[in-house]
Amino acid sequence: MTTYAMPPGAPPADLIVTTAQGLGYWPSASLVLVLVTDKGEHCVSARCDLADIAKSPAGWREYLGRVIATSGAAAGDVLVFDPVADPHWQASVVAVEAMQDAGVPVRDVVVARRGEEDFEWMSLTTSADSLRPDIWQREPWPHDTDRPSAWTLTRADLERELTPSVPGQLAGTESALDETHRDLAVADILARLCDGNESGDEAALLTSLTDLRVRDTLIWEIFRRQSSQWMQAAERLLPTVRRAARGHVAPAATLLALLRWQLGDGTRATIALDRALVDDPDDTLSQLIDGCLRSGITPASWREGLLTLTRDQCRRPA
Repeated sequence: MTTYAMPPGAPPADLIVTTAQGLGYWPSASLVLVLVTDKGEHCVSARCDLADIAKSPAGWREYLGRVIATSGAAAGDVLVFDPVADPHWQASVVAVEAMQDAGVPVRDVVVARRGEEDFEWMSLTTSADSLRPDIWQREPWPHDTDRPSAWTLTRADLERELTPSVPGQLAGTESALDETHRDLAVADILARLCDGNESGDEAALLTSLTDLRVRDTLIWEIFRRQSSQWMQAAERLLPTVRRAARGHVAPAATLLALLRWQLGDGTRATIALDRALVDDPDDTLSQLIDGCLRSGITPASWREGLLTLTRDQCRRPA
């Protein structure tokens, strides 16, 4: 799941381009459900593997229906990228039926196929005078100076960003912190991640994040800062996640996932969550964020809930 800006009522080719730009990669063999509000503003996008939908159409119809209902969408588009088998084409039917179940109108159903220098697309529902349904249209790759590599990237490329660089190198230690040392730990992590002070100890960072009161206070502090600092924090935390030893990955990877999600990068957030949950399947914060992403809850909605809490309330043990 990811959330990003999209012009309302985008023509099919523009919709394909904007969807790939928002994801940061070409979502090959995927269905992407793009949902908008009654004002035409984008609210949620849900990306699913075509092969998974083909295995359990009824289950995915029910799941997508829940996502649509949670999103509060007033309309949506269905995009199918690079279908290679007949069951993959049927994924669009599953998505349309889910939208019908939720009473949400379908604006368009579009199929896209990627080429070396261009892409082609077909609108299955368009009524535009200049286009005929079921006819392939070809478009050149757009020139995107800000994100020139987006069209050549795959999800596997993004997963490699989190590939362990030196497995087993960096490990935290078990340590019981009192309240004074918790405050010091929060201040040290903020200085490292948000302010660029790299004098701290990465192993100490991993140790501190295992303390739930430190972690929750840190989250409260970070999301009261400018969003530009969230990006900086994510970039500075990434090397630590890559160097973390097995059994020490989950706390840092979960924080990275939360930062990515709040920045609107649902793809990288999901990849970080995968790392966290492989390392510790019982990590409750990872499970919570994963549930939010799967349910289509927007980053802003989650953040609004956090901002209603005081620092002491966020730090208080359950």
